[in-house]
Formats: sequence, C-alpha cells, structure tokens
Amino acid sequence: MLNGVHHVAYVVRDLDRAIRMFEEKFGLKLLDRKRTPEEGYGFDAAVLQAGQVKIELICPYTERSPYWQALQERGDHLHHVAFSTPVPLDEAIKALSARGVKFREEASFQSPVGWWIVNIDPASTDGLVVQLGER
Repeated sequence: MLNGVHHVAYVVRDLDRAIRMFEEKFGLKLLDRKRTPEEGYGFDAAVLQAGQVKIELICPYTERSPYWQALQERGDHLHHVAFSTPVPLDEAIKALSARGVKFREEASFQSPVGWWIVNIDPASTDGLVVQLGER
C-alpha cells in the first residue's frame, strides 16, 4: 500500500541555518520557501530535494502555531514522515481504513506548501506522526 517516501519534515528554530546546513553539508537544492498565514499554521517553510525525496523544514514564527509547543519542548526534531501510495490518496484512505487505520481527516487536503496529504491518527501508529502524500 506504500511505495516510497514522499517527504520527511523537520521542525527547526532557525530556518536559514537549517537550509544552509542541508545545502552546504549534503549538497541539497532549495526548491521552495514560503510563509503560511499566522491565523492558519503560523510557520515559515522550506522544501529541499534529496534524490526522489523532499525535505520539508518547518519553522514556527508565532506561539499560536501548532508546531510552537513541540519546538519549545524538544528543540529541533523530526516531525513526520510522509509516504507515497501507488493509488490516489482517497483510494488509499479507503483501503487503509478497511485495515483499521484511522485518519485525522476524512479526505486528502492541500497542505500549506502545496502538497495533497492526509494525516494518519497517531493512535493507529503507536504515537508516530505519519502522513500520506500524493506524488
């Protein structure tokens, strides 16, 4: 049901520093950078390319961001891994639901960085944060 890694997301305190680290130490290429609205997610994001996988860097800029508290408690950290599927996301949701997987949303949605994703309920993954992403 999963056929690869779509992206890996890190939450970081300093976006510019994290971008430089991935570019200079690992030779990754910055693909995109954007700011999400404060009233929505309240974070700056960068996307880098690592072979077939994208690296998403998330840097909250307001205490209202859903990422703020975790950053204060854990510092820079891996937030989630998103897997791609061989079928459209809504079909994958139906197939995985039949296996007992629970989702936070009823259907896929467009993420702040433009990807179509769906979040798996961490209760279904022993507390791990897992997404599905459409290629």
